[in-house]
Amino acid sequence: MDRPTLNHQRADRVNTVIAQERLIELGYNLRKADGNFDLNMARHVIEFQESKKLVADGIIGEKTWAKLVPTPKAEKETAKKEPAKKAPAKKAPAKTTAKKAPNIEYGRQ
Repeated sequence: MDRPTLNHQRADRVNTVIAQERLIELGYNLRKADGNFDLNMARHVIEFQESKKLVADGIIGEKTWAKLVPTPKAEKETAKKEPAKKAPAKKAPAKTTAKKAPNIEYGRQ
């Protein structure tokens, strides 16, 4: 689906809310998805772009949309390109020897 280019000077509310909701899902500290593409939103877009090695200009264009809201087809292609990650090897639990507590009687004289 083609999405419009968004920036802090020109953005429609519906697509801005979609972008904000996705950034919030990804852990960016936006106050809420209110549809306003303000300078705070632009700052978070720049942080997202930097994390994805995109041009960090604060503008949500075609490439930023693709990384922000990937399509199922794009996710499958990415999975094919990336080698499968192996689970880390489990370490054997350390051997412990149970020590008996000393038999101490308090209060007896």
